[in-house]
Formats: sequence, structure tokens, C-alpha cells
Amino acid sequence: MKNIAISLIILLSIFLTLNSCGSESEQISPASERGQLDAAALCSDSISLTNHELTAAILAVRSREWQMRSQGFDSDADAYIEAFRNYITEHNETLAKELF
Repeated sequence: MKNIAISLIILLSIFLTLNSCGSESEQISPASERGQLDAAALCSDSISLTNHELTAAILAVRSREWQMRSQGFDSDADAYIEAFRNYITEHNETLAKELF
């Protein structure tokens, strides 16, 4: 009985390891990651920002999006903006209402 339990634990750990390896290939794109990071920074700073500073931060986000599009990376720009919007919507409802 003890050997069966140990075998099941080993099989379970192998299964979990293989599953985690498979999910690594499904990691978010660098553009999405950047969108999340920019949104996280804005969420953490939004309380102390003036309207002018908030506007400047949003213009910086739009500038990054434009740079990606102007270089022909439309799908990256879409991923960046989508990740930015999703992060803010999920983590700061007040800011999301103000921006979107």
C-alpha cells in the first residue's frame, strides 16, 4: 500500500512537471507583458498623479502603441493595448472608469 502511494505521488509530480513545461510555450508575448507592466505602474501611481501627469502617462502609452504600429507591428500594438486595458480594468476600477 505504501509503495502504491509513493508511486502515485511520483506520477503526480511527473504529470505536474510536464504540464508546467507545456504552459511555458503559452507565455504571454513581450508586447502583452509590457502592456501589463505599464498598466501596473500606472495603477500604483494613479492616486498621487495630477490630471496633467495622468494625461502624460496615457500619451506615453499611446506613443508606444503608435511606435509599434509605425514599424509594422500591428499585432504587437494590439496585444500591448489589450493587455494594458485588461490589467487596469481588472485591478483599478476607478481608473478604468476614468480612462475608458
